Amino acid sequence: MKNILFLLCLSFIFISCSGIKKVTAKNDALPELKSSGVIIRVWKNSMLSVSDIESNMRYWVDESQKNNSLPFMPSSPLSYYTDSDRFCQISEDSFLEYKSTGAVRVFLSDHREELSALMKDNNLDSLIFYETDGFFAPELQSSDIKSVIVIVDRNLNVLYMDYYSKDTKLDEWEREAIKKIVLDQVSLRFVYSMQTLGYIKK
Repeated sequence: MKNILFLLCLSFIFISCSGIKKVTAKNDALPELKSSGVIIRVWKNSMLSVSDIESNMRYWVDESQKNNSLPFMPSSPLSYYTDSDRFCQISEDSFLEYKSTGAVRVFLSDHREELSALMKDNNLDSLIFYETDGFFAPELQSSDIKSVIVIVDRNLNVLYMDYYSKDTKLDEWEREAIKKIVLDQVSLRFVYSMQTLGYIKK
């Protein structure tokens, strides 16, 4: 039964995540990564907490067979962003690619010592930053998800970066039910990308 549900969810992922825009993809280096620590980043006043997202993602990630161990890193000040240091820089709903890549480089430079220590202490060969801002409005029966995935190697070189945005109309009014749907959407987007990169087996 679990496998059937998982396959159904993967079908949903294929449909819902077709709008992913790749910014950087160094395909020769990505398959070599075997232990990428996952850092979830959310807006400081996000409707979804890091712990909510991680708990939900674990249902999907821990259930799957992996070619990359994908350990989740504990929540820290690195897990929260403001409008000025977010990876997903937008203007009037348009993704600003060059500004976003610049924001990533500044972040990596500012936190180089801390990130390098994190990888060394946890025996990691890379880090995956998953920045998401799942917004939902029960009164409008809608959700709006914008997210960026960035993968860096142990030298903090950016090997991969993508952007995803999706507005969804929901046939639901109850706040907690909508929150659960949005958490699943956020998790499935990550799983789809990890499958595409070969870190989670299809």
